[in-house]
Amino acid sequence: MDIITMARELGKAIQQSQLYKDLETANEVTEKSVELQKKLDEFSELRTQLNKEIMKTEGDKDTDLIGELDNKLRKLYDDITNSPEMIAYNATKKALESELSFINQIITGSANGENPDLIERQVSCSGSCSTCGGCH
Repeated sequence: MDIITMARELGKAIQQSQLYKDLETANEVTEKSVELQKKLDEFSELRTQLNKEIMKTEGDKDTDLIGELDNKLRKLYDDITNSPEMIAYNATKKALESELSFINQIITGSANGENPDLIERQVSCSGSCSTCGGCH
Protein backbone atom coordinates (compact mmCIF):
# COMPACT_ATOMS: atom_id res chain seq x y z
CA MET A 1 0.00 0.00 0.00
CA ASP A 2 1.44 3.41 -0.95
CA ILE A 3 1.48 6.34 1.47
CA ILE A 4 -1.30 8.24 -0.34
CA THR A 5 -3.60 5.25 0.03
CA MET A 6 -2.62 4.99 3.69
CA ALA A 7 -3.33 8.73 4.13
CA ARG A 8 -6.79 8.19 2.64
CA GLU A 9 -7.32 5.29 5.04
CA LEU A 10 -6.24 7.54 7.92
CA GLY A 11 -8.75 10.14 6.74
CA LYS A 12 -11.49 7.51 6.78
CA ALA A 13 -10.42 6.40 10.27
CA ILE A 14 -10.56 9.99 11.50
CA GLN A 15 -14.10 10.28 10.17
CA GLN A 16 -15.03 7.10 12.06
CA SER A 17 -13.50 8.35 15.32
CA GLN A 18 -15.69 9.32 18.25
CA LEU A 19 -14.19 12.82 18.33
CA TYR A 20 -15.23 13.41 14.71
CA LYS A 21 -18.70 12.02 15.36
CA ASP A 22 -19.01 14.20 18.47
CA LEU A 23 -18.10 17.27 16.41
CA GLU A 24 -20.71 16.39 13.81
CA THR A 25 -23.31 16.04 16.56
CA ALA A 26 -22.30 19.35 18.16
CA ASN A 27 -22.53 21.03 14.75
CA GLU A 28 -26.02 19.60 14.20
CA VAL A 29 -27.11 20.92 17.60
CA THR A 30 -25.89 24.44 16.74
CA GLU A 31 -27.61 24.31 13.35
CA LYS A 32 -30.89 23.14 14.88
CA SER A 33 -30.93 25.77 17.62
CA VAL A 34 -33.49 28.30 16.45
CA GLU A 35 -32.36 30.84 19.05
CA LEU A 36 -28.69 30.51 18.14
CA GLN A 37 -29.38 30.73 14.41
CA LYS A 38 -31.47 33.84 15.00
CA LYS A 39 -28.55 35.42 16.87
CA LEU A 40 -26.10 34.41 14.13
CA ASP A 41 -28.34 35.96 11.48
CA GLU A 42 -28.68 39.12 13.54
CA PHE A 43 -24.91 39.23 14.04
CA SER A 44 -24.34 38.96 10.29
CA GLU A 45 -26.88 41.69 9.59
CA LEU A 46 -25.37 44.04 12.22
CA ARG A 47 -21.86 43.40 10.90
CA THR A 48 -23.00 44.31 7.39
CA GLN A 49 -24.61 47.51 8.68
CA LEU A 50 -21.48 48.41 10.63
CA ASN A 51 -19.22 47.78 7.63
CA LYS A 52 -21.43 49.92 5.40
CA GLU A 53 -21.31 52.77 7.90
CA ILE A 54 -17.55 52.48 8.33
CA MET A 55 -17.00 52.53 4.56
CA LYS A 56 -18.84 55.82 4.12
CA THR A 57 -16.80 58.91 3.38
CA GLU A 58 -15.58 60.82 6.42
CA GLY A 59 -18.27 63.49 6.30
CA ASP A 60 -21.10 60.98 5.88
CA LYS A 61 -20.12 58.63 8.72
CA ASP A 62 -22.36 58.56 11.77
CA THR A 63 -19.88 57.89 14.58
CA ASP A 64 -22.68 57.51 17.13
CA LEU A 65 -24.30 54.84 14.97
CA ILE A 66 -20.93 53.11 14.50
CA GLY A 67 -20.45 53.01 18.28
CA GLU A 68 -23.97 51.75 18.84
CA LEU A 69 -23.64 49.01 16.21
CA ASP A 70 -20.23 48.03 17.56
CA ASN A 71 -21.61 47.71 21.09
CA LYS A 72 -24.54 45.61 19.86
CA LEU A 73 -22.17 43.38 17.91
CA ARG A 74 -19.91 42.85 20.92
CA LYS A 75 -22.84 41.92 23.16
CA LEU A 76 -24.32 39.62 20.57
CA TYR A 77 -20.91 37.99 20.01
CA ASP A 78 -20.64 37.35 23.75
CA ASP A 79 -24.18 35.91 23.79
CA ILE A 80 -23.33 33.60 20.88
CA THR A 81 -19.97 32.41 22.17
CA ASN A 82 -21.35 31.84 25.67
CA SER A 83 -24.37 29.86 24.53
CA PRO A 84 -24.31 26.24 25.69
CA GLU A 85 -24.40 25.02 22.09
CA MET A 86 -21.36 27.04 21.04
CA ILE A 87 -19.42 26.20 24.19
CA ALA A 88 -19.98 22.49 23.50
CA TYR A 89 -19.17 22.89 19.80
CA ASN A 90 -15.95 24.80 20.48
CA ALA A 91 -14.80 22.33 23.15
CA THR A 92 -15.43 19.40 20.82
CA LYS A 93 -13.70 21.14 17.93
CA LYS A 94 -10.71 21.92 20.13
CA ALA A 95 -10.46 18.26 21.19
CA LEU A 96 -10.48 17.07 17.57
CA GLU A 97 -7.95 19.72 16.56
CA SER A 98 -5.70 18.57 19.40
CA GLU A 99 -5.88 14.99 18.15
CA LEU A 100 -5.16 16.09 14.58
CA SER A 101 -2.19 18.09 15.85
CA PHE A 102 -0.79 14.98 17.51
CA ILE A 103 -1.33 12.97 14.33
CA ASN A 104 0.57 15.66 12.43
CA GLN A 105 3.37 15.50 15.02
CA ILE A 106 3.67 11.76 14.44
CA ILE A 107 3.72 12.15 10.66
CA THR A 108 6.21 15.02 10.73
CA GLY A 109 8.44 13.30 13.26
CA SER A 110 8.39 10.12 11.22
CA ALA A 111 9.31 12.03 8.08
CA ASN A 112 12.26 13.46 10.02
CA GLY A 113 13.51 10.00 10.98
CA GLU A 114 11.99 9.64 14.44
CA ASN A 115 10.51 6.35 15.59
CA PRO A 116 6.71 6.80 15.24
CA ASP A 117 6.08 4.54 18.24
CA LEU A 118 8.16 6.80 20.49
CA ILE A 119 6.71 10.16 19.47
CA GLU A 120 4.85 11.72 22.38
CA ARG A 121 2.26 14.47 22.26
CA GLN A 122 4.03 17.82 22.39
CA VAL A 123 2.10 20.90 23.43
CA SER A 124 3.82 24.14 22.65
CA CYS A 125 2.55 27.67 22.52
CA SER A 126 3.10 29.67 19.36
CA GLY A 127 1.19 32.58 20.85
CA SER A 128 -1.67 32.13 18.39
CA CYS A 129 -4.74 30.55 19.92
CA SER A 130 -6.25 30.03 16.46
CA THR A 131 -3.63 27.39 15.63
CA CYS A 132 -3.49 25.88 19.10
CA GLY A 133 -4.31 22.29 19.86
CA GLY A 134 -4.97 23.25 23.45
CA CYS A 135 -3.13 24.10 26.64
CA HIS A 136 -5.12 21.81 28.88
